[in-house]
Amino acid sequence: MKYDEKMKELGKRFDTHKAAITVTTERFLGIDWRRADGSGDYYVSYLLDRKRGALYISGDLGDCIAVWYNPLNEKDLKGYVRDIGYFIGKIQCASDLYCYSEDDVLEELHEHFDDETVENYVSSLPDFDIADSEEFWQIVGSEVSDSMWTDGFRPTERLRGILEDIDPDFFEWIDSCGRSISPRVLLWAVGFRMACEQLEQKCIL
Repeated sequence: MKYDEKMKELGKRFDTHKAAITVTTERFLGIDWRRADGSGDYYVSYLLDRKRGALYISGDLGDCIAVWYNPLNEKDLKGYVRDIGYFIGKIQCASDLYCYSEDDVLEELHEHFDDETVENYVSSLPDFDIADSEEFWQIVGSEVSDSMWTDGFRPTERLRGILEDIDPDFFEWIDSCGRSISPRVLLWAVGFRMACEQLEQKCIL
């Protein structure tokens, strides 16, 4: 799975965390996931509505509501959140779901437009508009840099114009260009699994 290694690495942030049950009824299960020293760093509160099949997450890593719309228990959910793509598809609202990297955007653009495509585009332009493919990528790199915002990637008007000239269907893929799942989503998932496993080992869950 694509994110397994990354989740394993992120799981180290929870090395000293201790899980505690805050609510336990036939319908609800509440778990506090906090560092042993009581610090709020990477603190997560999980509340599972077993009847509705909903997981409510809050704490230092942000907030999230994920809903399955059918009854499920914590053992089922522990398996479901292992598949990050499946988990993120169940999230109805969250602090952040995705993050964007300038380097990743450029890498994907290079994958979409090979050397021949770029050379054909440059040669189709009026004389001296863009000298060669090297200048093309310099311009695109500058426009990508200007397109990066704290909350995502929003292509400049010039960049959209260039992309549309080369690929009229660019709008079908540009919104996800350079996008990856936010680390907080991975932390929510691995934290829930680790908390459940810790409680299971203590025969509390």
